[in-house]
Amino acid sequence: MNLLTEVRQAAWQVLKASLPLVEFMEGGRWYTLESGSALPGKVSKDDCPALIITPGELPTGWEDKSFQCLDYALNFSGFVFGEVTKAEEFFMLVYEALMEAYPNLGVDEVKRFRIVGLKFQPYYEEGVASYWEMCFDIVLALAPGA
Repeated sequence: MNLLTEVRQAAWQVLKASLPLVEFMEGGRWYTLESGSALPGKVSKDDCPALIITPGELPTGWEDKSFQCLDYALNFSGFVFGEVTKAEEFFMLVYEALMEAYPNLGVDEVKRFRIVGLKFQPYYEEGVASYWEMCFDIVLALAPGA
């Protein structure tokens, strides 16, 4: 398995080991790229709560000055039905689970990571926000072969 796949799978393992997050996700969808199911073109409120992790794009202005580090981004998108407070709670559960595994998610080649670009996006039905997306990236500094 290559290092990038190992890091992405480690992120999933960290999240699925978090009992508060697992309880929050009860009845929801975990969209892993290895799950055999295709990523949804659009998540509906019937899929909520849902969590998707995909390789991401490095944010503009991110520059790691560490010697021989490879920067790698993972995009986290979570969808939840209800008020914005549910989306905020969802983010905090994911954040707390990730911070439990800081600085390396259990992968020796990960030297550190940081969370960037947090945003909350409402999805409207009949003029009312019926479900929310919380989205952010983590940027990881990798030292392959370390």
